[in-house]
Amino acid sequence: MKDEDSRRLLNAKLTSNGSRQAAYVELLYPTIYKFSCLLNLRFFPFDVQICKMIFSSWTFDQKGIDYFAYSDTVGTTNYIENEGWHILRTSVERKEMKYECCPNKYTLLWITLYLRRKPLFYIINLIIPTSIITLIAIVGFFTTSTASGMREEKVSLGITTLLSMSILMLMVSDQMPTTSSFIPLIG
Repeated sequence: MKDEDSRRLLNAKLTSNGSRQAAYVELLYPTIYKFSCLLNLRFFPFDVQICKMIFSSWTFDQKGIDYFAYSDTVGTTNYIENEGWHILRTSVERKEMKYECCPNKYTLLWITLYLRRKPLFYIINLIIPTSIITLIAIVGFFTTSTASGMREEKVSLGITTLLSMSILMLMVSDQMPTTSSFIPLIG
């Protein structure tokens, strides 16, 4: 859903606080948030990622807008299953920050998503073929020559294995996420 399409669906719910001169305002606004997070690919494709989002106001301090979460977790009842990732758990944490620029504190809601990669695609397309080609290379290295002493079969097997490894390394580099922070286990 595009932002322009969802703006007309904005609903606001006001609830009186009763004890203070304030009200609870709920903005019921359907939207999709896109964000990026730093990936730790050390255990790729068996990695778990931690992604954080922060919701806060840049214009109003805690006196103007104070945020509270309904729950300590993010609701995943309407979550559409992703073919590449699985949500392990979520958390919502409310923090109050004091900045040097301003006299009052600001309220921040930290939303944390714990994601695990689904590794089946990488096991089938990378790990199993690499293991088979490596096994063939080791077996070819230790096999004896033919009875006539010719080594054509060993040379042919070695060249075929080398070409297979080269093509497989191209596939691995295409499917691996790029990073300079960590060297993945299979990289």
